[in-house]
Formats: sequence, C-alpha cells, structure tokens
Amino acid sequence: MAGSAPHHHPLATANAPACAGSLLDLLARWAPGGKVRYRILVDNPAQLYGF
Repeated sequence: MAGSAPHHHPLATANAPACAGSLLDLLARWAPGGKVRYRILVDNPAQLYGF
C-alpha cells in the first residue's frame, strides 16, 4: 500500500474494520495459506470476469 495514512473502506460501518490494513489482516486470518489467498484474490476474479 502506498502512503502512511490508513485507507478507509467506503462501506465500513461500526461493526466492520475501517481500514484496508485491517481487512488484509482479516484475510490473512481467514485464509492463512498462500494458495488459498491466491485462489480468492486471483483465480476467483479471473474466472468471474473472464481474464
């Protein structure tokens, strides 16, 4: 991520993490393996959008 300021997610609520760093931390907890994260972040969008 560029810059030092937290990047807030536009749909953040009081019950959800407010910054991109927190969201990435959650992803690392939910999908601790590199293969799983790759499937979530690369393979799934590629299949969905056809690229």
